[in-house]
Amino acid sequence: MIDNPIPDQVMDEMDKNYLAERFEELAKDKVKHLADLLLPEYKDDFYNWYINICYKDEEELSSLIIDYSLINDWWEEVKDDYEYCVSPLEDYQPSDEEMKSDFGTKWHDKL
Repeated sequence: MIDNPIPDQVMDEMDKNYLAERFEELAKDKVKHLADLLLPEYKDDFYNWYINICYKDEEELSSLIIDYSLINDWWEEVKDDYEYCVSPLEDYQPSDEEMKSDFGTKWHDKL
């Protein structure tokens, strides 16, 4: 009888997929409290960015500090992709200087 390797290959692939899905779930759970600070349209992008960091730096993952600086790091990398957004945070309030600069030079000339 010939031993067919295909079932073993299929099972190995399914195991790898399960482990990858589980890894992503755990990574999302780890930063959920940070993602909750973001506007809803940015949460998936933040999760994906964090998961990519986890895959790149698996050996350094245990030393990665989960704090607010992760949001700042993520935003520094992606802010150019969101041209019209100043901040991805839900409770963001622009400063007076940011409000003044949004009105352009015509507003400044009349002061």
